[in-house]
Amino acid sequence: MNSNCQCKILLERIKKACALRREELIDIADMQAVVQKLSDAPKSSYASSYLQYRANYVLIKIIKRIDENGQICKEYIPLLNGLDTANPEFLSRLSNRKVNPDAYNKESRDVFNRTAVLKNKGGRNDSRTQNQRPKASNANLSSAGGTPQRRTSNRDRH
Repeated sequence: MNSNCQCKILLERIKKACALRREELIDIADMQAVVQKLSDAPKSSYASSYLQYRANYVLIKIIKRIDENGQICKEYIPLLNGLDTANPEFLSRLSNRKVNPDAYNKESRDVFNRTAVLKNKGGRNDSRTQNQRPKASNANLSSAGGTPQRRTSNRDRH
């Protein structure tokens, strides 16, 4: 995907390519598990100012939580299948507050007993435990041009 666009547009395009719901919060993390915070970027900022050319990134889902101190923090859930075997340190670094200061620490006690209750635009509750992952993943994505890009199969090529 082309990173020479606004961050919001890039994230919307990634959601569409990965069949994620529009209301889901997503972002990307580099291979050292540093979240790029494109979802927090100003509306007019371009993704190319946050991303490195031809670098690899992992698509992550964000769940907002409240920690034991009453602070709002974010639980980052990677959506790449097989990441735990390919890069076992990634998951621990992703939730490490030294790497990502606003990360939710799973070892600490959560006010919501480790269950996120999200209100979507339809007003329905969507309860998921921390171990559940959405059906979509970015297993079909790689990066080229600094952002994840969809791979095509041989039958899609002409």
